[in-house]
Amino acid sequence: MNNFADRLREALSMKGISQAELSRRTGIGRNSISDYLKAKYEAKQDNLLLLANALDVNEAWLMGLDVDMEKTTITSIYDQLNPDRQKRVTEFAIRELNEQKGLASFPNSDFDATHTLAAHRVDEDHISSPEEIDDLKSFLDDLIEKDKKKHKD
Repeated sequence: MNNFADRLREALSMKGISQAELSRRTGIGRNSISDYLKAKYEAKQDNLLLLANALDVNEAWLMGLDVDMEKTTITSIYDQLNPDRQKRVTEFAIRELNEQKGLASFPNSDFDATHTLAAHRVDEDHISSPEEIDDLKSFLDDLIEKDKKKHKD
């Protein structure tokens, strides 16, 4: 069972969805869905996406490719990670989002650019490494440049 019609039939059966309901969910005519199931023709890309989304299956699987039936989403991958790796993914995503928004990010920290930057040391006995000092200088330089650009506009 690896052609479009067979996969569509299997997904409908597994999800307990009728042809009429699939038509309603996708906006694709009942006759077209019936023709798909009879293998008269296969759905074009736009309808394939509608069908896959309505059936909550992987588009490539629905086309007959040898892949998992279930969609792979970032959430499904994240949920499989252990807590330490989830934290790393979240930190990375926050940095990427801040960069996309044009916000400064502080390397290797939980610092969120939407918070106020305070100039104090929590651990008075901690001696900063040259790398930490360089990161801080770079961060401050970025803030100064972004502030200059903001005030020029």
